[in-house]
Amino acid sequence: GWAQRTGRSLPAGTTPQPGDLVLWGGEHIGIVEAVDPQGRIHTIEGNSSNAVTRRVHDASGDGATGYVRF
Repeated sequence: GWAQRTGRSLPAGTTPQPGDLVLWGGEHIGIVEAVDPQGRIHTIEGNSSNAVTRRVHDASGDGATGYVRF
């Protein structure tokens, strides 16, 4: 809600930038580390398999529901 009220919310399908937050519903958040030339989204996520991990998602963010840009 805060991101929408402050104009920082970006819809699913947007190409994120490093530093953006990637959202999967109200369940999980990651930090975009990079977007590679193939459009894959590289993230750092906490509480992922009970650890902080780097992950790579397809260009849709594997079903990301939106992004927050600071």
